[in-house]
Amino acid sequence: MHQSNYGIGGFSHITVAGALAHGMKEVWNSDEHEDLQVLVIISRPPVKIFLYEDWSMPHTAAKLKFPFVWDEDCLDAPKDEL
Repeated sequence: MHQSNYGIGGFSHITVAGALAHGMKEVWNSDEHEDLQVLVIISRPPVKIFLYEDWSMPHTAAKLKFPFVWDEDCLDAPKDEL
């Protein structure tokens, strides 16, 4: 899997294999003025991401982001049957 920020500033990712090879076991917030946001996915692609406006939002009101930016590269485009 290639490494990219997928056009999202401040976004980075690593694979589990990469994390194990580099001894990653902690995530630190290096900017005291920003919230630390971590997305952990234990799944096979494609993944379904639900976006919440705040912590009290019910799941039924969340917005579905599918396919997510890293899955757009590997998913086949829908084929027109006509």
